[in-house]
Amino acid sequence: MKLARQLVAVLCLVGLAFAAVQSARAADYPLRAATVMPNFSGIGLGARNWETEQLGWDVQFQPSWEFNDFIYSASALWAPIEPDTKKWYFGAGIGGFSYDESFSLYGTSTDLKYSGLTFKLFAGCEWLKGIKKNHGLSVEGGLQFGSATMDGTMKTASGTYAYKSEFTMPIIYLGGTYAFYYNK
Repeated sequence: MKLARQLVAVLCLVGLAFAAVQSARAADYPLRAATVMPNFSGIGLGARNWETEQLGWDVQFQPSWEFNDFIYSASALWAPIEPDTKKWYFGAGIGGFSYDESFSLYGTSTDLKYSGLTFKLFAGCEWLKGIKKNHGLSVEGGLQFGSATMDGTMKTASGTYAYKSEFTMPIIYLGGTYAFYYNK
């Protein structure tokens, strides 16, 4: 149920971004990009769109290598200045995650399931490279807020134990993205 609410929140943000796309169709600046976010736990895919020189949005989806853990987010982007090869921007986003882990150690098996919702405020810089300046490499940093609920069961020789815990997300947000602008 909590995951469904998180997904609805992300879809609402994507809907708002889509509305911004429709209102900016008359401008001659839309830049569309397919994005890749490398990470230790998997490779994420997404889309980044700059609808005007200053307004854009970004959506990301990242499964783990085992396809049992998922991270997703949607962000609104604002760039106050538009230079040729480097774009500084600010953003606000909402995201979520869902992990499902199982492991065994010394005859004890443990199942963990946790999910959460995050909000982030960040600043970033994107460098545009290539002959047509259609390859973007961006680095972002900022603050994130959110918490997660963890449900777990542990099976031992003496019985099965269930536990529930809640934890707060780390406040520092760091991210990096490669973007290929295919309509530039």
